[in-house]
Amino acid sequence: MDKEGQEIQQPEEKKRKRFFLWVGRIVVSLILFNVAIILLVHFPPIQRWGLNKLTSSISKKLNSRVSIEEFTLNPISDLTLRNILIYSPEHPSDTLLYAEKLNVDYKRIWDILYRRITITQLGIETGTLNIHRVAGDSLTNLDLALLRLMPPRDTTKGDFVLDLKTVNAKSLHVRMDDEANGSLMSLYFKRADIELDTLDLIGKFVDIGDLDLDEPRISMITRLPQVESTKMPPSTSKTWSMDVDFVRITNAQIITDNRTKPLTFYPNGKGIDYAHMFLEDVDIAMDSLKVRGWAFSAKNIDMHLLHQNGFEINTLAADKATISKDGIILDALKIKTAKSEIDNSVSLLFSGYKDFASFVD
Repeated sequence: MDKEGQEIQQPEEKKRKRFFLWVGRIVVSLILFNVAIILLVHFPPIQRWGLNKLTSSISKKLNSRVSIEEFTLNPISDLTLRNILIYSPEHPSDTLLYAEKLNVDYKRIWDILYRRITITQLGIETGTLNIHRVAGDSLTNLDLALLRLMPPRDTTKGDFVLDLKTVNAKSLHVRMDDEANGSLMSLYFKRADIELDTLDLIGKFVDIGDLDLDEPRISMITRLPQVESTKMPPSTSKTWSMDVDFVRITNAQIITDNRTKPLTFYPNGKGIDYAHMFLEDVDIAMDSLKVRGWAFSAKNIDMHLLHQNGFEINTLAADKATISKDGIILDALKIKTAKSEIDNSVSLLFSGYKDFASFVD
């Protein structure tokens, strides 16, 4: 009986051993395959081949010059690109995007086969985004680039889904230049941390959970348009919409410079020239911010401002604020300076932003 039991057990043990042997071989093969890919992408010839493929594909879609100096890739988790330079479509001497370093942390890279990718974190170090609308154009260079990279969708296929969770930027400069209407806005962020809930590049909508900006410099310049209003082509680009649950801005500088108006000088330098203004030590906190074109609304606003002439608003707060082409409404407004305090609600109605062109200081 014992011999018969041993004879029955031996084939079963051999099957189990054979099964685990094959499982072990598969696991080892997958590990070796992953290691081999990681080692291969670090070889200069492989990098050059990959970079040429990537840059030529983007360049062909944009009909513009694209260059990437080098990259490192971990197929399972992350990609790092260095010295990325993308020129504007149709304007080859105009830079659209530059980044000294771009880190992309992702999950399940194979999801790209199903027209989806999840990016857990996008990190930018020393970058510039130059959004430019040349006089005579109806689109900005960014609008044109997005149209070419993501043309109207094929109704037989599902939309490509970009699930971006967080963006962290250090030393980021965003420049928005519209030659047609003469506006120029320059934004510099020493540090920016953004937690995203929704990013819809096609629909131009972004939903942000938390927006934290450290030491931003914001410059708003008004110039004479380079094209007469009667000859200006209408803009065909859709404006961005944005919802932000919470906004925190620390130690900002804000500059306004209306170059269509002369400088105004006041005795002892105590007046405020609203057309040419410099604010520093600006701190802002608010929640439930909604931006729809040039219409804004927010709740629980708390601000601190210091003008270059020394005038300081210690507290500028409101339970709710709405700014639109129809007016400015501030509920439960509180303004506190060193020698005064105001506690009231304000409603300032007008027929459009152009009314401020004849605003009396």
